[in-house]
Amino acid sequence: GGPPERAAAERLLGRACRRALAVSTDEADALGALGIPARRVSVVPCGVDAEHFHPAADTGRTPERRQRHRLLACGRLVPGKGYDQAVRALAEVPDAELLVAGGPPAGAVAADPEARRLTA
Repeated sequence: GGPPERAAAERLLGRACRRALAVSTDEADALGALGIPARRVSVVPCGVDAEHFHPAADTGRTPERRQRHRLLACGRLVPGKGYDQAVRALAEVPDAELLVAGGPPAGAVAADPEARRLTA
């Protein structure tokens, strides 16, 4: 997915690198379709170190909840990213919000078709 010039850039970069990392087997297949040999592609799933990244990590104790629950999603604001699923799921979580990093500039959100669809 993405802009047409992205595929050309990924093809050039992928062929020039000794190793390409993909976050899923689907992404690894897409890199193969760009001509990057499978032997040079490794799948490294996205993940979080829950031992390190949790509210009590710095203090050793469970802090009182003062802020609303927040789901942070990073990526282009396009239908294939599944932000609509996050919106539906968070509708069931009291006092929660979705923060998307990677959409249009703040001044252009109202004009962006995907932002309008998700907001509706």
